[in-house]
Amino acid sequence: MPSWRICLFATAFCIVSSNAYPANTARIFEPSRISFDSQAINEKGNPCRVEGDDWTLHTRAGANDPLGVHSWFKGGSGRYWSIAINNGGNGWICLSTSTLGWRTLQKFDDGPLPWTRDFDGDGLNEFIYWQSSALGQSISSGYGLAARVYRIRGRSELVLDSIATLIIRRHLIMAYQRSMDQLPEWSRQQRKNAAELIRGSLSEI
Repeated sequence: MPSWRICLFATAFCIVSSNAYPANTARIFEPSRISFDSQAINEKGNPCRVEGDDWTLHTRAGANDPLGVHSWFKGGSGRYWSIAINNGGNGWICLSTSTLGWRTLQKFDDGPLPWTRDFDGDGLNEFIYWQSSALGQSISSGYGLAARVYRIRGRSELVLDSIATLIIRRHLIMAYQRSMDQLPEWSRQQRKNAAELIRGSLSEI
């Protein structure tokens, strides 16, 4: 499973950061908890709700699994997403992010990026928050993809799951290192930088 670096875009519950750092100084943004709120708003300042046909349901909140996760791929050159998370009641969390780093990864678990997964086999899903961050100061440096894993606690908040985050980041490192010999030099270097960025974050979790 995966791990990554950051270029954060907005939300009611996350600090907004659009800074591009050199590959050797960039850091992964790690909020340890995100609270549910009945008054949550999205990146446009509207109430955090899932309406219309653009949303994809990943897990439905219920009595056995209180985590409900929905995504909306907004597209654009930055591969923007809106994420709405429900706690099975009137509590919501709205996030927005970019998976621009997918361009350097291209393949992960032979399918689309997962937004939920049961990492510990307890029958409850954890939420995977994918983000992108610049691998250098110039556009040609590219972007890498990273992830954090959160579990729901008491229907009141999401808390960072350190073990699951380590698992997915190590998996991401392997994904970035796979088949490098078949790529042109500039692409291999981007993948190496992305893998090093993730590797450097493992000791900080």
